[in-house]
Amino acid sequence: MNITPFTSRIGRLVLFAVVASWTSILQASAAEPARVTTTPTQTSRHVAEPFWIDWTVTASAGVTVTFPATGDKLGDFDILDTQDLFDIPGVDSADRRTWTRRLQLESIVTGELTVPALEIQVADPNSSQILRSQAVPVQIVSVLEQRGDPMQFRDIQSVVDVAVPNRPSHAWMGWTLAGFSVVALTISAAIFTRRKRWLTPAQWATQQLDQLEAASHEQAGNAAVIQLASIMQSYAQMQFLPPEPGRTSEELLLELTEKELLDFPTLEQLRELFAMADEAKFARLPVSAAEFQAMLKLSHSLVGRLHQAADSEPTLTASKTTEVL
Repeated sequence: MNITPFTSRIGRLVLFAVVASWTSILQASAAEPARVTTTPTQTSRHVAEPFWIDWTVTASAGVTVTFPATGDKLGDFDILDTQDLFDIPGVDSADRRTWTRRLQLESIVTGELTVPALEIQVADPNSSQILRSQAVPVQIVSVLEQRGDPMQFRDIQSVVDVAVPNRPSHAWMGWTLAGFSVVALTISAAIFTRRKRWLTPAQWATQQLDQLEAASHEQAGNAAVIQLASIMQSYAQMQFLPPEPGRTSEELLLELTEKELLDFPTLEQLRELFAMADEAKFARLPVSAAEFQAMLKLSHSLVGRLHQAADSEPTLTASKTTEVL
């Protein structure tokens, strides 16, 4: 039996396997190792002035790159922001990838500080290694102006002649006081000689309604209705309740109802009058001239009824007056 061809075939297969293994070993040894570079945007900053720093790992495709966890601080620096750009294809070779971590840092400590080195793990299915970055010195400068050096002495400035000011005259004070006295006497005389006129709340309300009716042709219907409701609210408060700033129309009607100061029809007419004014003010519903005249007539009638109700209440002081200068 001739085994020479079979032996030669086996030899060729073994030789091919040996060459292939050595080729893979040589390619693996020729591959570039993983590396890390550290790139700061600035190496000199002021206090509390942020800057960025990048850690970029360049390695073969398919590896796993693990950066250390970041908290709120890195050495003497506060971490303001973190950005990761992982597994980015390389520019020079498609088989290479880059992993970049960007940190925005700042410091309130002045002096020559150092961003500490990072330990980054790079692992493939067969092995694992730790890359250690370089520490980066950063100068943090104070924003305060440079103070004088206490070791540098300066000469004392020579004597400077200063002109002695003339003694001021106080004669103008006497003339000013005399003028103020004359003005004060004039004002006092005018106050004491001025006659005052006193009106009851009902008289005041009637006067205000008459003035509003006379000037109603000069302003829009809605504005006149709002002013009409304000007159009636002020009158009812002066007639029945103690003064309270900020009391709304609803609060006024509630107090009048609880104290049973007015009959039900009068309260309902007051409520209707206030409701129409609110619609004109907030919903901007138009009010015609005829509607305003009807409201004005109703207001005059309500003034009379409220005045009668106040006179009939023994607990109320019907002699309330309003001063009109």
